[in-house]
Amino acid sequence: MIEQVELKNYGLHSNIEWDSLGKINLIIGENSCGKSFILKAIYSAMRTIEAFGRGQNNKTPAEILSDKLYWTFQTKTLGDDENLSFQMVLDGKRFSYGFGDSTTKTISNIVNEHNQRSSNTVFIPEKEVLSICGIIRKSREQDSVFGFDDTYLDLVRAISLPVQRENASYSYFALKKAYLLAQKNDMSIPVLSLEGDEGIRYGDLWEELPENAIVQESIRLYEEEVNEVL
Repeated sequence: MIEQVELKNYGLHSNIEWDSLGKINLIIGENSCGKSFILKAIYSAMRTIEAFGRGQNNKTPAEILSDKLYWTFQTKTLGDDENLSFQMVLDGKRFSYGFGDSTTKTISNIVNEHNQRSSNTVFIPEKEVLSICGIIRKSREQDSVFGFDDTYLDLVRAISLPVQRENASYSYFALKKAYLLAQKNDMSIPVLSLEGDEGIRYGDLWEELPENAIVQESIRLYEEEVNEVL
């Protein structure tokens, strides 16, 4: 289980130190605040750990990670003027790396305390994407062009047929359900709340619902809809 994640000067995020993670963890915030950026950073690290030493793969962790970051974020640089760093603690073992803004596809500072893992991490995108699996594979495996990053490619490789699951819930309802789950089972569900220019808040649904603009807007829209019906 992932227990800790730290990102410094990583894309939109100057400093995130998320400790004491649980089996279920939530990241909330408005559009374009960097939620997917955090998930993709974690995803790239997990896939690097899983790919190292597997089958005929003779690449070093640094080589695997460089390629995974390149095709997941599809950009030549991830940092700015200051040094970028990432650290994750998984099952009590550390995986970390860092480099500056001049780094493109080469990573020289990496620590991997993990042995081989049999797991295969996937990143679940919007459900509509799963209906174009063939297009995704062709664009990457045959054409080798940017467009669909590695989160999509790894997912369609992991499934044999397109899968589509319906999800019509509002974001507030999903958050409220997670809150009730935490209360009912006396269970910790850590929350990372991204507030844009206002900063970052850390919380836990076991204690309370977080204060966040996206949550407040969801509640407002729900109340507006109820009032119209009544």
